[in-house]
Amino acid sequence: MQAPPSYPSGRALRRRLHCRPSACLDTERNLLSGLVNVAVVVVVCVAVFQPRWFWMDGGGCSTNNLSLYLFFLAGQFVRVNGDASSTTFYSVPDDAPSSSDAPASYIYYINGEELELCVTPHIVSLLEVVIGLVFLMLCAASVQLILDLAGSAGKAARCLRRNALPSIVAVWACVASVGVCYRLTVLLEALQEATKPSHGLSAMDRVQVKFDVGFYLLVLAGGLSVLAVGCSWLRPAHIFQPPDSAPLMEDCGLEGLDSLAGPGSSPGYPCLMDREPPPPLEGNPPPPYSP
Repeated sequence: MQAPPSYPSGRALRRRLHCRPSACLDTERNLLSGLVNVAVVVVVCVAVFQPRWFWMDGGGCSTNNLSLYLFFLAGQFVRVNGDASSTTFYSVPDDAPSSSDAPASYIYYINGEELELCVTPHIVSLLEVVIGLVFLMLCAASVQLILDLAGSAGKAARCLRRNALPSIVAVWACVASVGVCYRLTVLLEALQEATKPSHGLSAMDRVQVKFDVGFYLLVLAGGLSVLAVGCSWLRPAHIFQPPDSAPLMEDCGLEGLDSLAGPGSSPGYPCLMDREPPPPLEGNPPPPYSP
């Protein structure tokens, strides 16, 4: 008589339940969301170093374009009181003069650039806020990218990845940046109206302050972050995960049960119906069936 098949139990069973960590990591990767986050990181990096963020015309500013990378480091305000020989230096932002101090011309020196009648201490502070939000967006997209491509099976990492929490942070950082940029356009327009020439041909020009290429690249990165959230929330299981019951077994740590099935059983379903029937009992056979 053939002996019934034996199955591992106890410590041996627990070792076999976790015998395929690499297979679990493969099913946890989200390549589509990872590719979208790669695009987010690239677009944000291009936007940060874009020389055109705000376009101004018709005011007293010495340049028509403002960019973010000019304000990575602290600069100095120079106040010119009427004659060119009387100047006062200020550091930013504590002891700098306010834009309401008149009549005076304020020049901002930073990174070798001279910005005359272009910014105020309040505008510089808001530009630094935008820089911080943009870098927060970049870091959040990078974290989501690492989670999508690494496929870590830890509970905390799995929760962050499946719910796309870093991408959501990137979206909100982009929304906050857009709001601060709109406030900056209002302040820049008011400053250019106040410093507009009062006579000559320039006095007839209309003051215009518009968003430029860098801002629209930031908005594009925010839209891609929304797409990354959708790729994580609406991840199709029939494309990114193996068939049958393997995903549910791996989520519960039961991927090693495939090897516990008896001979001839179907993979992924080690149920009792697939096992060999027990040998017949010795002795008298049961009575025949009678209706």
